[in-house]
Amino acid sequence: SDYEVPAEAYQGYLLARDQFNHLTQSTIGSAYEQLKTLVREYPDYAEAHALHAHVTMVNSARVAGEIPWIIAENQVRRSLQRASALRPDLPEIYLVEGMLHSLSRDPQTALVFYERAIELNPNYAVAYQWYADLLADLGRWEQAVEEARRGWELDPMSPIAAKIYGDVLRSDMQLEEALRLWDFAIDLAPGHWSGHANRAMVLACLG
Repeated sequence: SDYEVPAEAYQGYLLARDQFNHLTQSTIGSAYEQLKTLVREYPDYAEAHALHAHVTMVNSARVAGEIPWIIAENQVRRSLQRASALRPDLPEIYLVEGMLHSLSRDPQTALVFYERAIELNPNYAVAYQWYADLLADLGRWEQAVEEARRGWELDPMSPIAAKIYGDVLRSDMQLEEALRLWDFAIDLAPGHWSGHANRAMVLACLG
């Protein structure tokens, strides 16, 4: 696509992405509303459609939000189709496709999509994070720790990067280090509910 992104659209995209990265209920909702407006006003902005798909996925009841899944899934697929029609090589498209397959209990296909997202953009921190999360679920803990560390190193001020790195370390029974990562995520985003929840669980395990 040769679409030239207007400056105000790009600023709106960056704002929504920053809000989303804090991964609290309020910031996910704010990013979702911001992106709904953005894709309506700039229908040829492929990156905005891809991010809208990602935020809608996370804002669904099946992940961490409140939108009924039957509604969210339709929105996600429409946004992905639009983004793909505009720029089929966007790594963000492959990331969300991987998330869809993961939710559909098809982890092997999800891994292929995450790996393709990383291949298209080796510095795509979010792709490493979701990739690591799935690897941990599959019991591939050593590789999961490596990929989660890479995702955090690429975006060290992201609460979600720190949180997922902590999650993976917990799966590998590195509990003290996991607590340190969750503390960091909570410092960056005090309303980071999953960081608080995971921290409480490990503290209980440690007595």
